[in-house]
Amino acid sequence: MGLFSKETAICCICGEECDFPKYRLADNRWLCQDCVKDAGISDTSALKNMTKEDVLGKFSNNASYDAMARKMYKYAVDHGFGHGWNETWGVKHFRVVAEKLLPGEEFMMSFIGLHNYVSATKHDQNFAYVITNKRILMGQKQKIAGEKFQAIYLDNINDITFTSGLILGVMTIDTIKEVFNVGLDKNSAKEISSKVLQVFHDLRTQKEPAPTAQTSDSTFSAADEILKFKQLLDAGVLTQEEFDAKKKQLLGL
Repeated sequence: MGLFSKETAICCICGEECDFPKYRLADNRWLCQDCVKDAGISDTSALKNMTKEDVLGKFSNNASYDAMARKMYKYAVDHGFGHGWNETWGVKHFRVVAEKLLPGEEFMMSFIGLHNYVSATKHDQNFAYVITNKRILMGQKQKIAGEKFQAIYLDNINDITFTSGLILGVMTIDTIKEVFNVGLDKNSAKEISSKVLQVFHDLRTQKEPAPTAQTSDSTFSAADEILKFKQLLDAGVLTQEEFDAKKKQLLGL
């Protein structure tokens, strides 16, 4: 890549003279170390196969990821959904998640919690948690190098439960393959859990087919639905007014 070339090399992105190390692109243009970093390119060996246009595309993606990561972090902070990082590190952790979003995947909510929580001294430290319309995403940026990431499709989740402790609240996510706990700040644990249940309820409702003509089993179906909404009322997801409205709707009143 011409790292030891003595010729004057001007970066094709910033227009400044390149210090060591410098990188030659596939179109014979130069790229400086600062622009490599700003573009979010970690694998410098790939630069020999990239052009200036490819690098500019990385800048565009990098800015997009940063904007989404800041949006996710700000949502968690503004709603009081966990703490434990300053803004710089908070954005870094949510950036891990932002980079993994799929086409058509929509951000619904975010929070911060202790991953794989067992006790106050046994856990994997704080992770960034994001719920989209398709998955639960979990990410953590490592302080030295690397990252941790896990994703679970919503259809693979069996149940989500919540227990309140003396120090922390614990959200248990039961999936097809595993069960793991998330330690939540006691002051916001109940609100986080309620919001998670609300998001899941809304997404499930959106997927339900449009109602068809009533059958002889309609009374039993309505009773089943009322029972489900009553459980949401008891969990604090629905207000009494919302429950009463749903009940009247199901009974045709």
